[in-house]
Amino acid sequence: PKHKKIFMESGKLFYGGKILENYSDQLFELLGDTGVRAIYCDGVNKPLFIDYLGYPHIETKIVFNSRKRLNALIKRFARKNSIRFEKNKPIVLEKLEDGSIFQGNLGDDFIDPMFIIKKGKDL
Repeated sequence: PKHKKIFMESGKLFYGGKILENYSDQLFELLGDTGVRAIYCDGVNKPLFIDYLGYPHIETKIVFNSRKRLNALIKRFARKNSIRFEKNKPIVLEKLEDGSIFQGNLGDDFIDPMFIIKKGKDL
């Protein structure tokens, strides 16, 4: 099984020996880890959380400080998985090829962008 050590030290979250701070590249790396059960973010200026091998709700230092950055990440993930957002469908709930579930919505003036990715084993 492919998973890396995740731990807290001096108030910082480490994943695979590196501080987990980069909002996009490390997210995609985390998704490939068999220990990760879910990754989610409830909106702008709120931290990204990870559920990892019996450790639910691990708060990371990753915070999306603008709607534009969080929308960009959600769109990037959606493109990688052939998920389409449309003006009349700003909220999606999709099953991915690996059995995981992606639920997300793009933000606008009235709603914060947010997402959750639940890995297939937990469904």
